[in-house]
Amino acid sequence: MRRGLRPRCMHEASHAIASTQFDWHPVLAALRARLGEANWRSANARVTLSNLWARYAIIPWSDALANEHEHLAHARIRLAEAYGALGEDWRVCLSEGAPGDTRIACAAPERLLSSLQETLDSQHTRLLCVQPNLIAAYNRWRHRLPELTGWLVTIEEGALAAARLIPGGWDRVYTARIGADWELELLRLKTFARTAAQHGDSGRVFVDAPARLRKLAGPGDAGIEWLESASEAETSSAVALSVDARAQP
Repeated sequence: MRRGLRPRCMHEASHAIASTQFDWHPVLAALRARLGEANWRSANARVTLSNLWARYAIIPWSDALANEHEHLAHARIRLAEAYGALGEDWRVCLSEGAPGDTRIACAAPERLLSSLQETLDSQHTRLLCVQPNLIAAYNRWRHRLPELTGWLVTIEEGALAAARLIPGGWDRVYTARIGADWELELLRLKTFARTAAQHGDSGRVFVDAPARLRKLAGPGDAGIEWLESASEAETSSAVALSVDARAQP
């Protein structure tokens, strides 16, 4: 995107990679090769991390914690309660928040993040931010989400993540592995939407998903609002890292 009062797209490309699930090395190798092309020189990168490689937890405020180091240690404990012990090979981050606010913790493999940084440095690409897919979807679609309650669901190949929205933030977050049978996963999603609708305070289910799943679903699914437009070009969910490069003026 060219900078300025009216940014416009200068170059766009996608690169599909055969699903590697937990091996990020082919993804980074492809990223390194693409960033070596002339169109991406001196770009800035915003990276979206697959939910396959992210862990989430809701962290209530505690007056017993004195500083950010203690808040991060508390977040690591809450993540371990949900996923098992996280060693130092996982980097834990907390969302910003005022004292008293509930915060969101996210963990990702340290080796993945350091390898990503090395890949970008090798191509003189500045990393502006890394966001897990659920966080990125929330920020991207925030203007479409309800001010009261509802659910935000992200679906990609192999992973589903869902956050329950309440005024001021989230109060629940779930992740699950899913299979390649989209019809089965769609059925599960509809069941989830019906269950949420039975609880009057849960509101609608807003879904960020590949275009092919939206097309399979068709219009008029009660309780589900799709956040991808039908006109969007389908992107491969096998690509676990995506780059939004902003070219220098």
